[in-house]
Amino acid sequence: MLKELLDQSESIKDINHFFEDEKKKLIEDGAVIYELAGDTIGRQQESGRKFWYVTNGGQQLLQLPSLRTEVAIYPDPERFFVPKSGGKDLETIKALLREDAKNLRMRLKLDRIDEIVPNEASTLTELFFKHADKTGVLLFGSEFGFLYGITNNPINDQATRVANVGSADVEHGLCIRGWFHEVGNAHVHVVRLVVPGH
Repeated sequence: MLKELLDQSESIKDINHFFEDEKKKLIEDGAVIYELAGDTIGRQQESGRKFWYVTNGGQQLLQLPSLRTEVAIYPDPERFFVPKSGGKDLETIKALLREDAKNLRMRLKLDRIDEIVPNEASTLTELFFKHADKTGVLLFGSEFGFLYGITNNPINDQATRVANVGSADVEHGLCIRGWFHEVGNAHVHVVRLVVPGH
């Protein structure tokens, strides 16, 4: 499983960017854009980034690099997560995400953008630290209800448990827990993570 995910991430050498008109419309709509560059949770830990808990997910959690892409998020706590995505199983969440992305494309008149559940927990952790460094605001912190964002990052051999990232505080940092994706959890939502089309 780890080899497949690493092969997939290695196949994208260059960072994927939004077009300028996409950036302009997203920013005007309240989004902020960050460039993610393939960081790993293992490197974040080694560099002294704060994690108050990291579930035992092995190398497929710690060494899987984040997406190499620009991403847009809505830092307003009311818009950060896809609405009504808490407490749902992963398949239902994906359906809600597809609908949310469709509505965003129609509203902004941007055909190429999409929304994803990241395959890598490191995509959300890198995004968390970049936003905290830039603004001092902790995504997944108290303003965000200490909620978690789901990922497709498996943390067991059967891939029945996936990592979720959240519940951040200033003193202790960020948390990564496991989740059985066949059942919902009221504390686990999907981040409105907007990416450019390929």
